Amino acid sequence: MIQQPPYSPGLNLAERVFEEVRRQVEGKIYSDLEAKKRAVEEVLKTLASYPNKVKRLTCWNWIMDAFQSLSNMTLP
Repeated sequence: MIQQPPYSPGLNLAERVFEEVRRQVEGKIYSDLEAKKRAVEEVLKTLASYPNKVKRLTCWNWIMDAFQSLSNMTLP
């Protein structure tokens, strides 16, 4: 188990991706909600086409080390 503070949005991997989406979408005027949804979808498609960028956002060394230690564990 990896101990984290009770409230740690900075350590939440999804939050790091959401920050990237917000950075590109928020602060703009959209004609309607559908237009904003399309903008979000475009950002997500772009991120999906750049896996290394997603990896930089989400794969911190301590996380990768934790995953590695879990994969090395043997079950009884």
